[in-house]
Amino acid sequence: MINKIMGGGAYLCITDVNLLVRFANLENKLGDKERAQTLFENILSSYPKRIDVWSCYVDCLIKSKDIDLARYTNSTVLLQIYIV
Repeated sequence: MINKIMGGGAYLCITDVNLLVRFANLENKLGDKERAQTLFENILSSYPKRIDVWSCYVDCLIKSKDIDLARYTNSTVLLQIYIV
């Protein structure tokens, strides 16, 4: 079902994005961490200005003990949002 939603290329409404973020957080906590990262990256490719999703993604990376990627992602979001 998630692949159907993300693969269509259609924009999702706000509640759908929030649901996908919840699913990605659960996937990170209980399932596959790489799949959670892929879900976050897919959401953020459609909604790059969503600070709340970026924040959840960085928190997810920190909880996964992937500190270097969390720092890189944090600096990327700061450059993308505040310089552009």
